[in-house]
Amino acid sequence: MTIRYSWWGGEERAKKIDRMTALSGKKRPKIKVRTDFPAYQPFCEKLRTQAVGGNPRDVFQNAVAFLRKYDKRGILLDLKCQVRQGDLSLDHFRAGVVAAGEADGKRLGIPVGYRGRTRLRAGRSDARPAGEGERRRTGGGARPRLWCASLAAHEYAYSDARPRRGQTRVMDWNHYRFRTLWSLAAPQSAVFAVLERPEDYPGWWPQVRSATRLDAVTGALTIRSLLPYDLTLTLRETRRDPAAGVIEAAVRGDIEGWARWTVTSGGPGTLARYDQVVDVTKPMLRRLAVPGRPLFRANHRLMMAAGRRGLLRRLEAV
Repeated sequence: MTIRYSWWGGEERAKKIDRMTALSGKKRPKIKVRTDFPAYQPFCEKLRTQAVGGNPRDVFQNAVAFLRKYDKRGILLDLKCQVRQGDLSLDHFRAGVVAAGEADGKRLGIPVGYRGRTRLRAGRSDARPAGEGERRRTGGGARPRLWCASLAAHEYAYSDARPRRGQTRVMDWNHYRFRTLWSLAAPQSAVFAVLERPEDYPGWWPQVRSATRLDAVTGALTIRSLLPYDLTLTLRETRRDPAAGVIEAAVRGDIEGWARWTVTSGGPGTLARYDQVVDVTKPMLRRLAVPGRPLFRANHRLMMAAGRRGLLRRLEAV
């Protein structure tokens, strides 16, 4: 796998990024990083051309002021899903800095550079950046400026999503995005109480063959629907919010991604919405990705229909 990374800046920045990519290559030798380092003006001209053609670099430096501009063209990936799943950690960033990569409720970039103001104290320079909320100029200091690394959305477009204007659709036959709605004649609290206990799923959901809780937030599941194959999964709870009716988990194993229940009151009963975005990793299913896709989707629908029937029976029994 090769990732194309483009940025602008001085020689010192180039040396640091080269060292960073070299260290990354040692840790992940199967992932190659191909770098591109033009001066600022050629970089901007090339990025504009690539954006129009829907083919920017996979990762590229992006001034914060341009995040909305390029997001409107549909070429930036919203990274909130990666953060939510735990694949991308922002723990070591200052809050005021990391917030700069957000626009319109999306995480469109990760800070890679910061130029702060300089305070002058007692005739000497203290190079500590001024606070995020400070707007006044300080002695001789430059205005704060941030740069972000953004990911090109066209490389990661959901295969089942309609591409936005200006976005190139890339079909990934092993990528799936599901949404299922269950209308249930039961109180919201009762539905949530059943769904928040995946270790009990085999008792009412026939296709969940086994479920074992490994610790407070992690469990192992084996799933088998109509087609003759098992999916072995590890689920790690990433959110449980009874007030909002949300249960969310990161999924690893034969499929990888995330899954979420959203349970809300709907008229006389309850509406349970199941969202799942995953990539298939099981080798046999990947080999059958193209001819098997309609069957795999039908297999999922059958499983969800059986799950609703089983949940209704469980709710009637309690």
